[in-house]
Amino acid sequence: MHADIEGAVRTARLAAHFDWTWDSEDLERFCAAAGWQAERFSDNAATLTTNLDINRRSGDASLIWGPLQIIRLWVTDVADPGTRMPEVMAELLGELSVPMAAEFGEGTPVTSGIVKKLRWDLPNVVIILSAGLGSVAMRLVSPKHQAWTDEPEDEWDDDEDEDDDD
Repeated sequence: MHADIEGAVRTARLAAHFDWTWDSEDLERFCAAAGWQAERFSDNAATLTTNLDINRRSGDASLIWGPLQIIRLWVTDVADPGTRMPEVMAELLGELSVPMAAEFGEGTPVTSGIVKKLRWDLPNVVIILSAGLGSVAMRLVSPKHQAWTDEPEDEWDDDEDEDDDD
């Protein structure tokens, strides 16, 4: 198993300095700047072909309700189906975190179950590295979408109640 550390950091650096508007055109502009291919298969989603030096050079993007919200891609080789390697993936996450920390400061650790994550909240993008059972993935997330995702569910009910009063 191997991580494309240079490719991951290059992608994160591009995302950090990219002129995001988070509209649907950003997907094509970002992919062109990264040297990737994007293919829209619906109004809400696209598949990506990256140029990272790993065994599965693919990713996807979510454009739900119009704006671009999330770009996901693998930054390590992906294990064969049924192969569980959480310790190896955690080690690769650690290797990836060193140059990322040098570039963006220490990431905020986030753990949900067996998945280990590091997160960098930058002004125009939230970068998340997550080590699962068989790969390490990178997510580039709209700060607005991430803020909504971070809200506790009980606050969603409050927002709905406020809308009812209008």
